Amino acid sequence: MTLGAGLRGSERLVGLGPLRTNRAALAARLEELGELFAAGAIGAKQLRCGSGDLRTQIAGMDTVLAEAAQTGPVAALALAADEDTTLIDHWGAVSPDIQGKVIAELMDVVVHPALRGARGASGPT
Repeated sequence: MTLGAGLRGSERLVGLGPLRTNRAALAARLEELGELFAAGAIGAKQLRCGSGDLRTQIAGMDTVLAEAAQTGPVAALALAADEDTTLIDHWGAVSPDIQGKVIAELMDVVVHPALRGARGASGPT
């Protein structure tokens, strides 16, 4: 077996952990803005201005995360891993069908013709 195409689009997987963390922080800030408005600490104009910018940033991050998830079964497996779990944890949890797709994406099976006069796999008897 030889290594195949590998992680197609893997360059998009780099830095997704920090991207998820930043997205969560922006979502928390957006929620905080709503709470500040509800408490009367900021006005409607401040809420609109701040939430519009945050929503734009969150949408951009969601786009990157969605594109990364669509790169194939290997990328989906890699995206599932986070700080608390490993790829091996997720490997055991996915179906054999997905495992087969991951293997097919990562490897090319090459069967070379047998040499002339070569015996079978069992060797000499």
